[in-house]
Amino acid sequence: MEKTLVLLKPDTLQRNLVGPIISRLEQRGLTIIGLKLLQMDNALASKHYPAHEDKPFFGALVEFITSGPIVAIALQGKDCVAVVRNTMGSTNPVEANLGTIRGDFGIDINNALAFILGLIRLHSRIGVNLQKNFENSNPWWNSFCWE
Repeated sequence: MEKTLVLLKPDTLQRNLVGPIISRLEQRGLTIIGLKLLQMDNALASKHYPAHEDKPFFGALVEFITSGPIVAIALQGKDCVAVVRNTMGSTNPVEANLGTIRGDFGIDINNALAFILGLIRLHSRIGVNLQKNFENSNPWWNSFCWE
């Protein structure tokens, strides 16, 4: 079974969309194996967005993700990463299909509702074999302190 991490960003909580988003993910057959409400700090936000550190919008990105609480959801299921990506839709809500989370609830690209951590992308970023012992081998994952 594949596993992935979805972060519901501050705008999701401000707009009371946590329940509808979780429902859609569960309706797609995914299982929640971890769920945590937390406040991301600047250090964790920097780990979260290393690919964007040199980009001009990095400061705004960090400011947004740290502006309020987020919900971290660990999901598991067959083809989990692809299922989550298809359910979420395109990052830009204008381009997202109706029926996807971003197509139905998204407002603009700066407030994309959620971040999806794909196994392949994370594997290349961290350099560990995530198919083996995903939760225990990944320091980024462990920074969410699942208890």
